[in-house]
Amino acid sequence: MIDDELRRILIAIFQNICYKEYLPLLFSPAIMARYNLSVLSAAETTEYDPDIDATISIEFMTSSMRFGHSAIQTKVPLGKLGEQLFRDLYFQPFFLYDDTLDDLISGYAKDEAQKLHTHVVQDMTEFCMRSSSNIPYGTDVLSLDINRSRLNGLPPYVDFLKLCTCRNVTKFEDLADIMPKKILKRLKDTYR
Repeated sequence: MIDDELRRILIAIFQNICYKEYLPLLFSPAIMARYNLSVLSAAETTEYDPDIDATISIEFMTSSMRFGHSAIQTKVPLGKLGEQLFRDLYFQPFFLYDDTLDDLISGYAKDEAQKLHTHVVQDMTEFCMRSSSNIPYGTDVLSLDINRSRLNGLPPYVDFLKLCTCRNVTKFEDLADIMPKKILKRLKDTYR
């Protein structure tokens, strides 16, 4: 019984962080309002509605949240301990056992957030998921993301674009008014 109550409290804390602090950084106030994503004030109340489906779509789970991979930095700030390479910390949480969690949190709190963009650091494409920093190679997380999308049967980007905008894309030029020229050129060069 206490475990159930503790679970509810932790879920509420996590949801509050997501909806009150994280989503407003990603979406404009207009989008937050349009989709009713804003957290209510303390004076307002909400009640649990068992008829609301809280599941997420396979498309969101498989691909949309992966955009955060571009925000990962090569160097992890550890406050007064300096910096550590991301590749040496991924799947290696043991340094946290030495009372360094406060240093990790203060390092990230003081460090400027990485912007979301179309590039990822080499640590994400060549060194992820190593079982030891002595191993000179790792997994390419972007390849895993692409493969995960294929395994889950996600349709191509242009199909989602058609669903969301009613735009039928048959050639790269059809994307010219919705995609920066630089990115469009890279796509054309990659997928000739």
